[in-house]
Amino acid sequence: MPAETVLLRHLGRRAVRSAVPWGVAFGLVVLSSGVSYLSAYPHVADRQALQLSLGGNVGLAAIFGPVRSLADVGGFTAWRALGLLTIVGGIWGVLAGARLMRGEEEAGRWEVLLASATTRRRAAAAGVAAGGLALVALGLATLAGALLGVPATGLRVGSCVFLAATLVAPAAVFLAITLLLAQFVPTRRVAAQYGALAFGVAYVVRLVALATGRDWLARFTPLGWVDAARPMTGSHLAPLLAAYALAIAAGVAAAGVAGRRDLGAAAWARSDRATGATRLLGGPGRFAARQALPQILGWVVGIAAFTAVFGLVSGSVADATLRSHAMNGLLDRLGAPGAGTRAFLGLGMLTMSSAIALAAAAWVSGIREAESAGLVDVVLVQPVSRRRWLAGRVAVAAAGLVALGLATGVALIASVTSDARVAVADLVAAGLNAVPIALVVIGGGVLTLGVLPRATAAVAYGLVAFSFLDEMIGAMVDAPSWVLDLSLLHHLALAPDVAPDWSTNAVLVAIGLAAALAGGLAFTRRDLVTA
Repeated sequence: MPAETVLLRHLGRRAVRSAVPWGVAFGLVVLSSGVSYLSAYPHVADRQALQLSLGGNVGLAAIFGPVRSLADVGGFTAWRALGLLTIVGGIWGVLAGARLMRGEEEAGRWEVLLASATTRRRAAAAGVAAGGLALVALGLATLAGALLGVPATGLRVGSCVFLAATLVAPAAVFLAITLLLAQFVPTRRVAAQYGALAFGVAYVVRLVALATGRDWLARFTPLGWVDAARPMTGSHLAPLLAAYALAIAAGVAAAGVAGRRDLGAAAWARSDRATGATRLLGGPGRFAARQALPQILGWVVGIAAFTAVFGLVSGSVADATLRSHAMNGLLDRLGAPGAGTRAFLGLGMLTMSSAIALAAAAWVSGIREAESAGLVDVVLVQPVSRRRWLAGRVAVAAAGLVALGLATGVALIASVTSDARVAVADLVAAGLNAVPIALVVIGGGVLTLGVLPRATAAVAYGLVAFSFLDEMIGAMVDAPSWVLDLSLLHHLALAPDVAPDWSTNAVLVAIGLAAALAGGLAFTRRDLVTA
């Protein structure tokens, strides 16, 4: 069997196994949106009131997407599904794209295949094709969930097919973009960070375009093209085809660039010229801080910018929440029982907490990456214990999380208008309130590092993804409390609408610390495991 066929089968199986659970979750969101709409708004008058209360709010559209038609089940289903799954799909695409190529190279499996009668370009093309198979699986699982709701909602099958294709488009675009960016960076983790940056820029451009009414600006982001597809409310094919064309072009370019670089190397090689800088080289902890500082600054700038934009539109969105029974009900189920600016900021902090938890997952994955690449061996031949090396890495990550919490609070102070009447201390506390959840992710990742090192990244990112989906979908369908309790985010007080529960935060910090200590102990007692 040709080597590229073996690689395609191997990557395809892994990619499809990853995509199917997400597709099932996507389908459940579509199904629950339609069914819950019919239950909450059984009469035409109720639906028209919903349209009047939410339809013209610019701030709400900026966060959850354009509100086109809430007076029928199709328009509401498309709006709710796209508002949530655009974010989830984009992030999944970034992580899947980084894993498909860089993850396999770091694991050393491509070396064996490339020693046979194949080329780097063909192997990379197999990786791109595997990504395509994953997207097909994601779309089919999403469509299955949508079709299950057809008897109850009366939606047309063709409309469901177009909605499923639209929901998969953000994942397709950013999977392909990350595949391309992965060719220019040396590791999987850095590829995921660059892909996340690309998604963040696209999302902020879309948010600004919708918040300011500058429709022309949305044309410069693929997320704007997804909005312009208008599933269930017009079904415009051209913008959707443009999004998939971008994905195909990026995938083809990724295969082409991969064929011109060395295995395990970056297409843009960094200069090896010595800089002469010796700061923060006085020990493993200081060296970890030196390595992590650019990444911490990048996360701080990104999250602060996103938070600032969120704060700027909070005032206009607050007006809609005051008038909308549906929005107030959703906020109440999420744990923000108030209304107005405070409640919306609390909802925003749910998103910011998820982003900070993603940063924690990225940093704990970096610890594993240092081991798998053999960098730990170089340090441990010196008079440095494993415990000291790991403690330095974890301490730097924890400090970075605190910096992210403070940056979030400062961004809220700078962006929230004085009309909101939210105290500065409450905004700072809201930012720091997001840190304990991320510390649990660090602890869980370190525990996995000690016990099952190769699963570190999967567990860390999976913990964040499961918590976000469980909290959002559970709130939408009014799930039982024990289901919501499984999510880390459900134990987050949505400050500043609700005062932070510092006793619960202390328990979360203790859980994270205990998990990290247990993982550190296991790490010191096992053999080092490379890729």
